[in-house]
Parts: sequence; structure tokens; C-alpha cells
Amino acid sequence: YGNETTRLSAPPRGTKLMMLPVDVNARGNAGLTARERIFVRTILHMIHDSMKTAISTAAYKQFLVDNDCFVYHCELTNTKAYCGLVLVHLVLDVIKPVLLVNVKDLESQLERVSLANCGNNVRNLTSKMLELRQEIITQKGNQHSVDESRMLTLLFKALEASTNFDFLLVVKMEKTSWIKGHPPTSVSTVVRTVNNAFTNMVHEDTWGKVDERDQQIIALSTEVRFLKQSYESVAIGTRMVVVAEEEMVASVVVATAAQLSRPRRLALLNGGSRKSARLVPTLPTATR
Repeated sequence: YGNETTRLSAPPRGTKLMMLPVDVNARGNAGLTARERIFVRTILHMIHDSMKTAISTAAYKQFLVDNDCFVYHCELTNTKAYCGLVLVHLVLDVIKPVLLVNVKDLESQLERVSLANCGNNVRNLTSKMLELRQEIITQKGNQHSVDESRMLTLLFKALEASTNFDFLLVVKMEKTSWIKGHPPTSVSTVVRTVNNAFTNMVHEDTWGKVDERDQQIIALSTEVRFLKQSYESVAIGTRMVVVAEEEMVASVVVATAAQLSRPRRLALLNGGSRKSARLVPTLPTATR
């Protein structure tokens, strides 16, 4: 704040910033300065609106606590003007753009974790997901990290990709408890339960067991694939026989045509029947 004669400086906390009216029609340098001020105020207001759109409503309300730093009051028109550059400064004090990119990448990695890329090992899967979540908390802060509900959704989605029927029953029970809210379910309790179930199944040598229904599906898929290959082989063989027969008929036609007179040979090669060939007899040479 300040004016043409004092050095601009940051206002102290609690200061009510006032916006003085300007006369854009004033003569000389005063009018030029007034028009420039109106232009700058418009730009600053646009920056404020852009920042308000870029951040969440909850985050913007937190910055409104310090609105005495970027809100100007006009007593003449009873309106407010916003300094967007000050708001940008406040936002960048809290949010680091580089960290936002890194956290976005970590969140994408968390969504892509699956049993397949963890070696079909439940302990590896849960450890990987918890490590990524902790790294997000370290980068972004606990209040902006992946919440319990989102984490449980991703965890159940990854666990439900298992092909072990008994393990899926355990996962289903935990998910049902989470949905009903009784007993209270948390990420730590679900991780502990599924890890214990996985460890017991590995010790009992039942983890790699495939459900009988899945075995039937695999068997049916194999049979369908075999029938399809057999059909394609028969179709290829049939086409080869047809081609061979056509080639044989063509050779017989050519051989027969070679033994006929020229008119009959032309008629035969042009697709005419034996009857049509007789319609063009060879005429004897007339003699006197």
C-alpha cells in the first residue's frame, strides 16, 4: 500500500485496505495514471478469480482468514477489489508446484498397484500400498493425503483380483464390515487380517489353489480354442481340395481343346458346351 510519494510496503496485519476512486478523464498525467490503475486493478482481479478456480473451495476459505492482505474496500461505491498477486503469494507459501506433480505421480502409482505386479503376494501388495501412502503424507502433509475411505477402496479393488476362493471370502467379509460400519474397519485392521489369511494359506499350501469354477472356465476356454483351430484347419483343407479340383478341370479342358479343330477349341475355351461347339462345324473347302 502507499501512494505516489511513499515507498510501497506490505500492510501490517489487521489493516483495512482502502481503494481510492480515480478520475480517468483528468487532464495530463493524472488521467493517464488513473487509466493505468484501472487496467492494473482489472488484471489483479482476473488473477484472483483464476486462483479461486484453481484451488478447492475449502482451501480458498482458509485463505480468506488473511483477506485483509488482498481485499481492498471502496467507500465511495461500497465495493471490494481483490489483489490476485497477494493471493498467489499466500498459496505458494503453502502449496509447492513441484511437490504437487510428484504427489500426482505417487497417487497414480498407488492406483496401479495389483497382485499381478506384486508377484501374487498379498504381503508385498499391502506393503507397497502403505509405503506409497506414507510417501504421499510426507510430501503433501497428513491433511491432504489419501484418506481412509479412498485407501480402503483401492485396497479391496486390488485384493479382489485374487483367484483363491477362500481368500476372497475373507476379503468379502472385511469389505462387508466396512460397508456396514460394524465393527469399525480401518486400513490397518484390513491389512492385518488379509496378511494373516495369506500367511496361513501359504503354510497350508492352499494359496496357489484355483477355484473349481475357474478350472471349469479354463477347461471350456481350452476346448473352444481347440474346436476353433480344428474348424479353421478343416476350412483350409476344403479350400485346398476345391482349388485342386478346379485346376484339374482346367487341365482337362485345355487338353481336350488341343485335340479339337480351331472353332470348336475356341467355343470350348470360351465356356461353351459340347452342343454349342457342334453349332460351329468346320466347313470343307469348296472346289470347282
